[in-house]
Amino acid sequence: MLGDVFPYGIGIGEGAFAAVYPSYALRGIETAPHSHSLYLQILTELGISGAVIFAAFVFVLIQMNLSHIASPESKSEKLTEAGIFCGLVAFLVQGMTDYVWYNYRVFLMFWIMTGLSAAAVMLSKNAIEESGDFFY
Repeated sequence: MLGDVFPYGIGIGEGAFAAVYPSYALRGIETAPHSHSLYLQILTELGISGAVIFAAFVFVLIQMNLSHIASPESKSEKLTEAGIFCGLVAFLVQGMTDYVWYNYRVFLMFWIMTGLSAAAVMLSKNAIEESGDFFY
């Protein structure tokens, strides 16, 4: 299936995958609501451009979190950020073997955790800029 839809993808949603999958399925396994990999599902739905954008987003998210956790901030802020970051990493690791965005509650929780993580980093950065200590 990827060979046929690789550059552009099939479109967003499990409905698109479920509509296309039967023509590529082996006999007896004609129904699959989604691929069982977050990354394969993103590549299938959005094509190479969507996969590259998601990979860049994950790279920036990880880099931003690791630099914030390593900075000399208050211990409670670092532990909170480390907890959120570990949750995001666990989500991304589970995404290797399951399409975790199939459940919209999990999808929403991922983006809430991502937003909390980015907010914690930005609040910390603003506090450093206001204090005048730019070397962290």
